[in-house]
Order: sequence, then structure tokens, then C-alpha cells
Amino acid sequence: MTVTRRARQGSIGWVVLRYIVLLIVLTVGMVMIDPNYFQLGIAEGLMGLEDSKAPATPFATEMTFTAAAGDAFKIDFGAKQRELRDVRIELLDPDGKTITDQVNHLLRPPDPSAKPTWLTVYSPAHRNGTYTLRLSQNAAGQAKVYIFQGPFVTRMIYLPIFAAILLFVFDIIRRARTGNGKEIQTA
Repeated sequence: MTVTRRARQGSIGWVVLRYIVLLIVLTVGMVMIDPNYFQLGIAEGLMGLEDSKAPATPFATEMTFTAAAGDAFKIDFGAKQRELRDVRIELLDPDGKTITDQVNHLLRPPDPSAKPTWLTVYSPAHRNGTYTLRLSQNAAGQAKVYIFQGPFVTRMIYLPIFAAILLFVFDIIRRARTGNGKEIQTA
């Protein structure tokens, strides 16, 4: 009786290529689901008021958040129920000085079940402290707000590790289906 081993399919190059392709597919998939997947979220909330709670216009709502100096803020606004026109967006630093002051429209697709059209505002972060985001409106309505600052390093580290684990599991499953890699031949 002789025991022969089948040659292992693939080489180091093939394994590396599969790893890179899987990593690219995972990255594209994550970014398609959530464009801010690799951004570090530091605050989120609803701004504005519903019709029943809104005072005479114009009115303003504020949101505060703590942040460190360094990477610029990325602030995403999306109208919740209806579009909001001529909305004034102000970002104040910890001293109360205005960093960003602009007037924009927060639009919404005609289909109520559709996702809002996001407005993105970038603003510098010069120092540590509590920042204030103010939204001044001429009409009642709410906006969803997400604030990001810098990359989400943890996700950037764990995604390649997750891809390696997936390849390892797929390799174990493939080997289990094809046997243990040994063939027994009788002479």
C-alpha cells in the first residue's frame, strides 16, 4: 500500500490575491451600505421642531458636542419629514466664535419612503472643547444630523482581520468537502 499526497492547490500568490479581492469586495460593500463607514462618528441627533411644537418662525435649535482639535468635522444633514429651505447652519467653537455660517436647502425626494438627500458641511476643528451646532429655520420641520471627525481606525484594522478569518473558514470548508488531502492506493 502506498500513500500519495495530492498537491495543494494554489500558492502563496493565489492566497494573497484571494485576500486582496475579498478585502476590496468587503470595503466596497461596506461603503455602498454606509458611505461614512470609515468615518468616526462623534455625535448624532435630531434638530428642528415638528409643526405642533414649533413657535412662530424664524426659530433656532442647537446641539452641542465635545471634540478634540485636529481633523476637520464632517457634518451630514438630512431633512426628516419634508424639505427645509433657506436653513442657516452655524457652527460655533468653544469660545462662541462662529466657524461656519451658511444658508442651504435640506432637500427630500418626493417619495416619503426614500432616503433624504444629504447635505455635507466640512468645518475645521482648531481646539479641544464643546462645540455648538445651530440650525435656524423659517419653517417647521426636523433634520437628522450626523457629525464625524477623522477616520474610524478600529474599523480599518478589523476589516482586514475579518477578511483573513473569512478566507481561513472558506479554506477549512473547502478542505472538508474534498477530503483530508490523502489518497490511499493499493498496489
